[in-house]
Amino acid sequence: MTEDKTKQAKKEVREAKKAAKKAKKEAVQTNCLECNKPLMKKSKYYRNGKYYCAKKCFKALIAKQEKEKAASRTSQEKEAEEKEAKK
Repeated sequence: MTEDKTKQAKKEVREAKKAAKKAKKEAVQTNCLECNKPLMKKSKYYRNGKYYCAKKCFKALIAKQEKEKAASRTSQEKEAEEKEAKK
């Protein structure tokens, strides 16, 4: 009876390890976030927890994100002004 429990516990541990290993493999980034080029092992550029193919792509993505933030801020400000004008 105790042998069955230990075998079952070992089996559960093996399955948990396999699931963790599979999840880790799926989380590996293979393409640049900006240009979607495949990442080469020798020429990765790592910033802010993500990989890019070059510094140029990293800076381009940052510039694009800042531009989107500025656009969303201006639209929110316009909506706030319209609400105040209605009052």
